[in-house]
Amino acid sequence: MPPSLPKRPAWVEEFRAFIMRGSVVDLTVGIIIGAPSRRSSTA
Repeated sequence: MPPSLPKRPAWVEEFRAFIMRGSVVDLTVGIIIGAPSRRSSTA
């Protein structure tokens, strides 16, 4: 990383790499489907 850029946390770089792979759609769908089912299973 060039020294002129501010240091980013490691998770930011991982998150950007994750989005660049195109998996952000899968992640969003997983959250939308997973959130209600997780609530109902703990209720």
